[in-house]
Amino acid sequence: QSADIVHAHLAIPMGFLASLSPRETPLVVTCHGGDCLLPLAKPVYRPFVRRALRKADRVVAVSAFIKNLAVRLGAPEERVEVIYLGVDSERFRPARDRNALRVALGIPTDSLVVGTLRRLVPEKRVEDFIRAAVRIQGEIDAFFVVGGEGFHRPYLERLSRELGVANMMFLGRVADASMFHRLCDVFVLTSVGEGLSMSLQEAMATGCVPVAVDGFGCPEVITDGVNGFLFRPRDVEGLAEKVLLAASNLRLGRKARETIVRCFSPDEGVRRFLNIYRELFPGP
Repeated sequence: QSADIVHAHLAIPMGFLASLSPRETPLVVTCHGGDCLLPLAKPVYRPFVRRALRKADRVVAVSAFIKNLAVRLGAPEERVEVIYLGVDSERFRPARDRNALRVALGIPTDSLVVGTLRRLVPEKRVEDFIRAAVRIQGEIDAFFVVGGEGFHRPYLERLSRELGVANMMFLGRVADASMFHRLCDVFVLTSVGEGLSMSLQEAMATGCVPVAVDGFGCPEVITDGVNGFLFRPRDVEGLAEKVLLAASNLRLGRKARETIVRCFSPDEGVRRFLNIYRELFPGP
């Protein structure tokens, strides 16, 4: 059955595959991050991404950072639009009783809880989080939680033991991200390849103080020292210093939530997508 519009998420593989269709159906391609970063690291993918971006009638980027990459890879700039996907701030909201969640998991209620929620693979650089924890635990009473699964988990668990991180818990696969974020006072993002992390936005909506890499899409949502903190990618010492700053400025969690509620509404994203659909297919 024919479609009025094809909307492909990720320039590769879905955008490329959609671009091969002989039909003249309008094509929208949404770029999320890795689909634009991969061809820069591995040029063999560039022709496939370029075709998808040039054949698309409209390209949507999840951040201004990704928009710039998409244009660099061949998307006509006038066809590229930034639409932040947004977060449900009713689902992701501060806990009424954070201590109850901590007690259920055996986490001390009087410790600063610092968390990260990622796929446990090398490019997410959870290793940096663990190495920073060594410095942090020497300065304050902190407990560290790692959510997520991946083939790197055995190495990361071994590293935490070898480095002597006393209070670190690996939770494995997390079914309810909102519950995870409600455990935490501070949320850390160490990844070096994100369009604009949904986990980061969800943590901010929940009232965590964010500490994230100063690059990629993060500066579009965090102003250093105002609603969170930024550190140089791969700078473990800088990460530890910013977490210690966050520990002394937990009030910034309210500012972080205000940012998400005000500027990253999913309703606004839906409205703008619908406008694109109406422009490309006004109707019969």
